[in-house]
Amino acid sequence: MWGNVSRVRKVQTTVVCKHCGTPLFIERSCREVHMFCPTCGKRFPVSEYIAQADEAMENFLDQVYCDRM
Repeated sequence: MWGNVSRVRKVQTTVVCKHCGTPLFIERSCREVHMFCPTCGKRFPVSEYIAQADEAMENFLDQVYCDRM
């Protein structure tokens, strides 16, 4: 029924937190996809980092139905 949709909920990226410089994770929940920093605990909308998207982020977003704008 779901085809090739990944069940992975979060992935570490090479995109760094603008507050502390730690690599961010991209994570999906039932209703949204967001970026979060494991060090400072801040959450960010994907739209703040989409211009800096790396391969891990692109591969993750390919498996999620979301608006990248």
